[in-house]
Amino acid sequence: MSNLQIIPLKPASPAIQLPMYPGAECGWPSPALDWAEAELSLDELVGVGAASTCLVWVTDGALASSGICQDDILVVDMALQPVPGDIVLALHEGEPYLRRLTELGQPPALIADTPGISPLMIGDEQELLIQGVVVFNLHRHPGANASPNIKRDAPACLDDVVKIGQCSTFLVRARGDSMRGAGIRPGDVLVVDRACDPKPGYVVVAIIGGEFTVKRLGDGISGPVLLSENALYPTIQLQAKDEPHIWGSVTWNLQRLVRR
Repeated sequence: MSNLQIIPLKPASPAIQLPMYPGAECGWPSPALDWAEAELSLDELVGVGAASTCLVWVTDGALASSGICQDDILVVDMALQPVPGDIVLALHEGEPYLRRLTELGQPPALIADTPGISPLMIGDEQELLIQGVVVFNLHRHPGANASPNIKRDAPACLDDVVKIGQCSTFLVRARGDSMRGAGIRPGDVLVVDRACDPKPGYVVVAIIGGEFTVKRLGDGISGPVLLSENALYPTIQLQAKDEPHIWGSVTWNLQRLVRR
């Protein structure tokens, strides 16, 4: 039985806008930037004003290999025509499911990543309806602190979920591929909380030698280190003087899934 929670989206009124910094390099550190993109909110970025949009709170790991994990939040467009390869929200015998649409075999099917989960076959005899296409994934990182009532209260908006109104929160657009193992791709929007105490295992935004970088904080033999999740990039050893330059912890990662 499915255990998804579907929450209608409602734009904040007015939407809270934060500065968007494009300078967090998920690769070789880049020069510190002295400019920022136009301020925006997550709700504006994903277009929650559309009547066809809904939000799904993921409660299982059926699509974990696709980067969609338990406690992630998905933005679903119910007006978008699905094509093979899309992750879709479907109703099967009245229960909601998240699956990937495939045309391998006849008839087409909805499949999960997890071995042992039977595909949902699309056919005239199946009580199955595709409701919409997943267009964005808001992935939760360790340290994320969503509103304790967000699962019970609806309607909601993404800005409410990530507590984007906190003065300690800002947005960063990722570049480079050193954190691809953490599911962070170039162009992703990272929610960073400077009030979230960085701990080993957390993804952090740091300034090293006047340059921005995004890495995972780890414990090394000689003290804290910044770890890449791509073997092409080296580990960065932090010195005592570097500790104040960890700006904050990445709490959420907004990633666009449909690229057409």
